[in-house]
Amino acid sequence: MKLFHIFKSVADSKNIPSVPFYIPYYLNKKNKYEQLIVAVQDNTKPFIKDNKVPIEHIPIKKEGNYFPSKKLLKKIFYCKPDVVIFYSHFGWPILLFLLPFCKLLNIKTIGVPDVGEWMLPSLHKSPLKSFIDFLRWPMLRLQITMLDKIVYQSEYQKFVLNKIKKIKEKKGATIPFCIPSMTIKSSPKQNYIFCINRDWSQDKYLDKIILNTEKILKETNFKLIVAGRISDNIYKERISRLIKNLELEQYVELMGFVSEETKISLFENAYIFYLPSTVESFGVPYIEAMAVGTPIVATKNSAVQYIVKDGGTGLLRNDDEEQIQALLELINNKNLYETMQNNCLKEAEQYTWEQMVKKWDILLKDI
Repeated sequence: MKLFHIFKSVADSKNIPSVPFYIPYYLNKKNKYEQLIVAVQDNTKPFIKDNKVPIEHIPIKKEGNYFPSKKLLKKIFYCKPDVVIFYSHFGWPILLFLLPFCKLLNIKTIGVPDVGEWMLPSLHKSPLKSFIDFLRWPMLRLQITMLDKIVYQSEYQKFVLNKIKKIKEKKGATIPFCIPSMTIKSSPKQNYIFCINRDWSQDKYLDKIILNTEKILKETNFKLIVAGRISDNIYKERISRLIKNLELEQYVELMGFVSEETKISLFENAYIFYLPSTVESFGVPYIEAMAVGTPIVATKNSAVQYIVKDGGTGLLRNDDEEQIQALLELINNKNLYETMQNNCLKEAEQYTWEQMVKKWDILLKDI
């Protein structure tokens, strides 16, 4: 079977692979499918030593409009794939042209959308924004209808997409992303609370994390280690000022961008992973924490409530005071902590690349 993958991006500016790129990467490892090409809109290239997946940088759409580029259409036409897989293009007008083009060539299509409740139409202060939101609604419904298969990354995404349009069970499949570079095992823990984000912004609540851990850090022998860049200079200054005002300089370490090896080590040795994010379409860091037996404190919303089992692999609390109590409970209750460690390792088993490939095999066989 010949597969043709279309991405917006396959890596970040540091060449760290995007999580969806591991789908063609691990399918290629099985040598069962002919990966014709991975077409990428930007010039990113993932750094993986043994990567043999062909990558070609092709303009996905024409400059300044929503029509597919001639180069992309020609590539699909001459490659003659059995299946075209679209990543992160759900909701783009370009799919209204590409999906009929594929059907005309008798090519099956699969969508791997990155969606959350923000995709649902709602009223905004700006009438224009509200109008655009509601205008997008029929386009989303049409794209769902035209795709042959839809892959949900989580039960949360299944919930959201079915609110847009009821999807038949046979058309959709829940296939979570895998843990690409971790071995499922627990390591000796150190006295620090860990949090990470690719790029910290206000909806990830780093300021809340610092405020909620202030007393814990001062009253226990724990530190707070924060990984990930803060590209918004105003927000970065605000965080630095907050740490200084609370006199937490010796307790909080802002590491900025960290390598993959350092990230894994930080997860492995962390006593607790704390990330009270309000918006997650999937939540890879929570799975990375579970893979190394690190219990989690987070909020009960979006995809987090489907990934983290409240009382099983972590404690989900929406109130700030309840989050503080949850952190203290994990620090002080050794029996609870050890039970959650074991639960984390068991739960992580469903997120291995072997499990992901098995589910993709079933999906592609059925198409």
